[in-house]
Amino acid sequence: MTAHHPTCPLEPAQWLRHATAAVGALTQNPMDDLTDRDSAMALADTIALLVELGQLTLTLEDVAAEALDMLEPERIADMCECGAADD
Repeated sequence: MTAHHPTCPLEPAQWLRHATAAVGALTQNPMDDLTDRDSAMALADTIALLVELGQLTLTLEDVAAEALDMLEPERIADMCECGAADD
């Protein structure tokens, strides 16, 4: 996994905040068309996968790192503000 600056949106804790907010936005009626559906889906899919695999003792940072690995790099590269995605 690429190491991002602590304030970069792709740093696991920052991304987890973003993805969690995206999940919340998708529950609103009407849905916000600008919601990052890719991040929301990756978060939900990762949690479902980890539960299915019996991985219930992971940290939230582990969940975020796993979800970020599931996302296609070219789809999230523009979120990077620290330049680490360019390396």
